[in-house]
Amino acid sequence: ESAREPLEILGITNVVLGIGDGVALFRHEGPFDAILSAAAPDVLPEELLDQLADGGRCVIPVGPTDMQHLWMIEKKEGHLTRKRLEAVRFVPLRDRPREG
Repeated sequence: ESAREPLEILGITNVVLGIGDGVALFRHEGPFDAILSAAAPDVLPEELLDQLADGGRCVIPVGPTDMQHLWMIEKKEGHLTRKRLEAVRFVPLRDRPREG
């Protein structure tokens, strides 16, 4: 709720806010032009990339705490291009509950 007020004051309306597992929480809101993760999963969740729109980009740190890299993944004409950018250190993404 604390994020809503500044966005409303600034007239920013193209933002979707939610609390929880971002992959599952926004599954039905996509496809997205941009996805940015502020926490690092050990392994890139492929289902997150399924939510990218054509021409979209995902920037995400990936790896265990002692060996993370920032990745940029772009989707063009249905194909994904992955580019490793830099060594980084982000907080780990908490384990996600498994569906099924």
